[in-house]
Amino acid sequence: MNPAATPEASVSRRLADFVHGVSCASLPAPVVDRAKTRILDCIATAIAARALPVPSVALRSIAGGSGPCTLIGQSATAGAADAAFVNATLVNGCSQDDFLEKSHPGALTVPGALAIGEIHGRTGAEVIAAVVAGYDVIGRVYLGGPEMLPRFRASGVAGSVGAAATAGKLLGLDVDALVHALGCGAMFSCGFGQGFLSGTMDVKLNVGMSSR
Repeated sequence: MNPAATPEASVSRRLADFVHGVSCASLPAPVVDRAKTRILDCIATAIAARALPVPSVALRSIAGGSGPCTLIGQSATAGAADAAFVNATLVNGCSQDDFLEKSHPGALTVPGALAIGEIHGRTGAEVIAAVVAGYDVIGRVYLGGPEMLPRFRASGVAGSVGAAATAGKLLGLDVDALVHALGCGAMFSCGFGQGFLSGTMDVKLNVGMSSR
């Protein structure tokens, strides 16, 4: 029996075993089609948000950096982490992106998938599998602790772990390395819910930081 499936296995190892086993070929056709529309939807909502304040702040904050990754709707390029950060604020900018278990999974997984896929020359099938894995992990982590709301943002907590799952999958990490990646995602989770009560825009920067 796979150790990841035993009752003694940690939560992170069970999730890592799941992420490692996902492939585009193993996914039902409707799931693959839905993933494609989610990716296209993210790009569309990002283009629509190009002139909004939060993405503009995010773009200014990475000024001076360099890298090969596309910034959606921009002529400039950036490193993978910076591209994930900016593109996530773009995807979430209009608040028209998708929603799952109190999180914005597209903004949390697709920007990192596109950046890492671009650097490492991953196939479309590999990107789809990584995005699906990230979506699934985001949902599972939130359902494991829904009491995080309203003190903490689900996008900032579950989203960071899901972003790590997506990135780790595309980087080709083995199960042990994925365990560590998910642990780092949990350690770097962030975001209080106070911004919603105060009416500030930092909640959208939180989505960017989680994707980063």
